[in-house]
Amino acid sequence: MIVDSLIHQHKEALEVAGKIAAQFDGNTVKNPDEVRSLLSTLLGKLTIHLAMEDKNLYPKAEASGDTDLAKMSVKLRTEMSGLADAVVSYGKKWPSGSAIAANQAAFITETKGVFDALAKRIQVEERDFYPLATKKL
Repeated sequence: MIVDSLIHQHKEALEVAGKIAAQFDGNTVKNPDEVRSLLSTLLGKLTIHLAMEDKNLYPKAEASGDTDLAKMSVKLRTEMSGLADAVVSYGKKWPSGSAIAANQAAFITETKGVFDALAKRIQVEERDFYPLATKKL
């Protein structure tokens, strides 16, 4: 089922995020070019993930006839559009290793905030939404 693929994508995204975070040493980034490459990988994975949810999971959940699942889907889809916009903006703000190197402390602070928001979102999906979707779809 699609939920298994989405959970796998979560795991992959969190692994890449962990590799990025491992590059932080206080307020410095050990290898800004490598971090930007990893960030590109992460953004690509998130783009694919969001497309799968938007084109497959959310529409099926909302058409399922199950009121609880449909309401949760609409709520999460709406919230995710805001988070997705923030992630896209974040990616554009840090277009290169040199941009990261030029303002390392700000990059680290912003990255930690983005990763925290993503981790919370993943937790909600895996704890609440995906189990319900698996039962009802």
